Amino acid sequence: TKNQRDDYVVLFEKFIVQSYLPRFKDLSGHTFEVKRSQVINARDQLVLSEIKTKQGKPPIRINWRVRLRDNAYRVIDVVVEGVSMSVTQRDEFAAVIRRNGGKIEGFLASLRRKTGQN
Repeated sequence: TKNQRDDYVVLFEKFIVQSYLPRFKDLSGHTFEVKRSQVINARDQLVLSEIKTKQGKPPIRINWRVRLRDNAYRVIDVVVEGVSMSVTQRDEFAAVIRRNGGKIEGFLASLRRKTGQN
């Protein structure tokens, strides 16, 4: 329903911020370098970047898929060392929906618990 979709959009944004912010905080003080970008299609580009970590360790490859929307690029996927975060997230969400008998309400309840929005 429209209400479920609206709830999902709000909960998803909170979930992503709460999930990824601690991971990015751990990278504070490291050097972030954009290597290049490449066109994927008329709306999307892939931004290839690296995070240089401690001396002697290989850099972490992070690629950002960005999409042009309303005259601004927005990140639609992050690929870390070849693993797509959107694909991983989609698979996890699908598993939660299956465990709840295919009911979206069960999935939304799970997101509410994870984000403290009970």
